Formats: sequence, structure tokens, C-alpha cells
Amino acid sequence: MNDVFHARREELFPRFADEIDAFYRAKFRYRSRCANPRFPTVDIHRAAVRLYLRFNASETGPGITVIIAVIEFRDRRRGHGTQLLAKLVEMADRYGITSVGVEQTGPDPSIQNFVRKFGFKNHIDERNWIVAVDTLKERLPSTSV
Repeated sequence: MNDVFHARREELFPRFADEIDAFYRAKFRYRSRCANPRFPTVDIHRAAVRLYLRFNASETGPGITVIIAVIEFRDRRRGHGTQLLAKLVEMADRYGITSVGVEQTGPDPSIQNFVRKFGFKNHIDERNWIVAVDTLKERLPSTSV
């Protein structure tokens, strides 16, 4: 990966957003578009899922960091977060994704377990984490998507 993805971020974003939309439409059997893309963010707010992603230029090196700013599922502890990470890893080469970040805005302790499980490291403070896609590849079960 190199800095070409920084320059192409706006060009790549619509396809990235469409792929996230298709993933959640299939997963939750939504007939109409569920993702609301507005560069550089993708927002999904439906009954079964609330998700807010940012498609950012990486702060830690070349490539793209996808920041998970909001992640909430009606049915918890069913592997939905793991499946999202696996989907982002699967998309990594196409979109230049080199890392994934998680922001914690509320006091939910389950996010702490989630970030530890997948090897996220503190980034900026105790409420922001980041992990390299290569680390996720090692830690994710092979049947996650």
C-alpha cells in the first residue's frame, strides 16, 4: 500500500459505501438501501443495526483507516462486530485499508473486551483504539464473513 490511496480516497469512497450497504442489506434482509453515505462517513440507522464509519486517511502511515465511531446491534453477542471486522479485512486490498479504529463514546464495558480480543492498541487515549489489518487477519476466525 502507498499514499495513492490518500489521493484516491474520495474516488474510492462511493464503492466502499455501496459495499457496506450491500453487506448489511444481505445480512439483515433489508430490501432498500440502509447506508447513508456522505464522504467520508457511512451511517446506518435501522432497527437491527446502528453503525457509523469514517473512511479516513491513515494517521499512522500510508493507506486508509476505517474508524468505527458507532456500533450497536439489537441482538448482541451474536458475532456481528466480528463479522464487520472480517468484512473490512476482506475489503482491505480493494480500498487501501491498512488499519481499523474504534472510538468509545459511552461507558459500555463490552467494547473493552472486543478491542482486547482483536489486538487493538490504545490510540490517543483510553477511549480510542487502532489495529493493523494484518493483526486482524491473524486474530479473526477464518469463517467470520
